[in-house]
Amino acid sequence: MEFKAASVRHTVKHLMHMMDDSDCVHYVRFGDNELGIMGKIVKRQRRHKNSPEMRKELIEALKIKDARFVKAIICGYPYEPGMTKRLFMVNCEPGLRKDQATRYSYNMKIVRRYVDDDRFFYNPIAFHFIALYDVHLFQHFMDSYIRDKKKMFIGSFEQSAMELFYGKIDYHIKVPDEQCYYVIDQWWPKVLEGIDDCQALILSAGAASAVISKRLWHLGKKIHCMDFGSINNIIAKRLERFSRKFWARRQDPDKVRMMLLDCSANDRIYPDYFWDMQ
Repeated sequence: MEFKAASVRHTVKHLMHMMDDSDCVHYVRFGDNELGIMGKIVKRQRRHKNSPEMRKELIEALKIKDARFVKAIICGYPYEPGMTKRLFMVNCEPGLRKDQATRYSYNMKIVRRYVDDDRFFYNPIAFHFIALYDVHLFQHFMDSYIRDKKKMFIGSFEQSAMELFYGKIDYHIKVPDEQCYYVIDQWWPKVLEGIDDCQALILSAGAASAVISKRLWHLGKKIHCMDFGSINNIIAKRLERFSRKFWARRQDPDKVRMMLLDCSANDRIYPDYFWDMQ
């Protein structure tokens, strides 16, 4: 059973089409840590310890089958210019080193265990990649689908920092930087209080982000739910050592932040290729 993931631009284009056509779309990222928790390979993710309860909810998220629930998994996405063996190519099969191949094999074993007939997934590093190599496309996506929407943010970052990039945040749900899943009963009611008043939801809760998407999906909430990963760390100027090392392999994180925050929406001109992405 072979699994493949879409290219960066295929993923962004698919999200744009889904968000144009439906008021319920989730971009859900499953990385090494989420899959490791599901497979009992790791005792704790960088921001969450493992537990049977969390494992169960992550597996339920992975098993959802719907084109609007866009599952992004590290499973052999195609090589694109700019990828190197140390940056983005870790899970791009042509660039696998021995240690990376072992981790890749573990990940695929977990996916096979819980996925029956899905063979094709989407790219989990799509927005990280365009933050470095196609920032105009990133800004176009944000201007079209996020910034002018009534929105909620769930994460540990300060509202003022996130609004620099996302625009006005109408509901800011502050959660602990670590182990937020294990106090979810304390902040989940706040999510339910405001979610019906929102069009977009930005998740920044580690592995708990997939749990949030899964719960809202099963509740039938009409929301565009996005997980941009460590983009939020860049914006907030709060990179942990691992993330800083990752980003610095290509570009100084402060320069990436400047590119993301540079120029107002009214000043942007988007090239024609946006409408003919491969």
